[in-house]
Amino acid sequence: MRDRALLLVGFVAALRPSEIAGLALAHVVRHADGIELFLPWRKNDQDARGTRLWLPQGRTDLCPVAALEAWLAAAAISEGALFRRIWRLPPPRVPRGAKRKPVADRYRIGTNPIDTDSIALIVKNWTGLAGLDAAGFAGHSLRRGAISSGVAQGVHIARLEQFSGHDIL
Repeated sequence: MRDRALLLVGFVAALRPSEIAGLALAHVVRHADGIELFLPWRKNDQDARGTRLWLPQGRTDLCPVAALEAWLAAAAISEGALFRRIWRLPPPRVPRGAKRKPVADRYRIGTNPIDTDSIALIVKNWTGLAGLDAAGFAGHSLRRGAISSGVAQGVHIARLEQFSGHDIL
């Protein structure tokens, strides 16, 4: 659930890995038709005025808002970092014939933000599982893919510059 939300939010908002890692619940404003994200600082925001981004409520199973809400609920996140490190605990020794614990009980969600290297690994993992060559992907691929998709759909370059928060030309 975390990875799904991270991938969808990162792609739809064309975020850098550092921006994904820096998101906190305090940066989220919920609305009936989507979520507003506040980025306190971006690479091109040298005055640190912050940037507001809009994530619209979608109508498909690829909705970043629904994915983020599902992750926040499942992880019981009420403050702090949106995307956090998750530890997989070793499987417990279960006597023969005894009932195993649910898989969810074998994971622990931390409180600190996920790091940018982990974001790159998540992107590589899921692109590989999708049958793509994972070697050609990294954490920045979400941002690059969003911009490339806009170009492919005929979005004007000036609009993409505004959307992505940097000068492409």
